[in-house]
Amino acid sequence: MLQELPFSVDNGARSNHRVRRLDKLSARRDGWRILHVVVYAGMSLACMLGASSANAEEYVLGPQDKLRVKVYEWRASRDTIFGWDALNDEYTVGPNGSVSLPLVGEIKAAGLTTGEIANSIGDSLKKSVGLARKPNTAVEIVQFRPFYVVGKVTQSGEFAYRPGLTILQALSIAGGLRTREDKDARFEREVIQGQG
Repeated sequence: MLQELPFSVDNGARSNHRVRRLDKLSARRDGWRILHVVVYAGMSLACMLGASSANAEEYVLGPQDKLRVKVYEWRASRDTIFGWDALNDEYTVGPNGSVSLPLVGEIKAAGLTTGEIANSIGDSLKKSVGLARKPNTAVEIVQFRPFYVVGKVTQSGEFAYRPGLTILQALSIAGGLRTREDKDARFEREVIQGQG
């Protein structure tokens, strides 16, 4: 909050200048703004990791994740592995949370792990084509969906996600918090470090 405060200068003359004076209300507002940055970054990362995920193997898929699908089956009569070239490609999870594959159609991907969607693709392919056995399917993540940082950071925007990313690392990728001239800067770092 800016207030005009009279003060004297070296020559003894009185002068009115605008001086920044922090009162309790503006300090509380700054605290809430910091909390919003931390909460939004945390919610974004929590959504990416999913409720039950603890490591990269349990990453839960969502819109904008880019996947590589490989479908193949063992043909014992010919003693060869047959690859389904029409399906072996890269696909992006759409805004509705599904992936559209040839011969199979729309497959729900949001909320599933790569292993779960691989099973779903194999089951759907077996049913739609009329196979006797489910083909082997492998799904890997080529590119993780981005995360977003907004608020009092140096550079807000969209950034590439990597497994195991913490809130503090996400803020660091965004250039860190904007520097402040007052005493609350240390407090902000301590709050963020306490959050993860």
